[in-house]
Amino acid sequence: MHDEDRRRKRPLATFIVKPSDGSQGEGIYLIRDPARYNATNRPHVIQKYIDRPLLIDGLKFDIRIYVLILNLDPLEIFLYNEGLVRFATVDYQPPSATNLHLTFMHLTNYSLNKRSANYKHASDEDQINASKRKLTLVWSQLSQQFSLNEVERAKLLIEEMINKTILAILPEIRIEYVSELPLTRKQDRCFQ
Repeated sequence: MHDEDRRRKRPLATFIVKPSDGSQGEGIYLIRDPARYNATNRPHVIQKYIDRPLLIDGLKFDIRIYVLILNLDPLEIFLYNEGLVRFATVDYQPPSATNLHLTFMHLTNYSLNKRSANYKHASDEDQINASKRKLTLVWSQLSQQFSLNEVERAKLLIEEMINKTILAILPEIRIEYVSELPLTRKQDRCFQ
């Protein structure tokens, strides 16, 4: 089989385009061909879209985890055990030419999905089907889909990714810390 034949049979990759200075899901879209990216004056990040994500109740989700750097030297990191999980509001289907524009299916940003007719608000008592849930609830839901060992392994992998990310940006954090806080001030040495 020729390379060209193999390429034709392989499903097209999908890419997600995000403004590098963006927030709240604004300006994010999916494309099939990075060559079709329409460059603007605003810088963007283009990355391969995960087209077979883990789903809960047929919906895509993301996890927001809170991390505090307590000390830079020696490095001390605190990982808060509660977090936030945000869900898309339309049942997931793999990207196709007909659904690339369906942001409520492909994106999990609260700022976008709160406008969806399917968005489910939650009280503290009833979060199980909400569009925003506590991380501890989602770990419990995943424990019903997967073994406890698999869920614990996922937690460890996330913790490892957090540690590696902080180590990768540590030199820049140290520079920012020194430039934001004069060395003479001993108290109130926090910044965001």
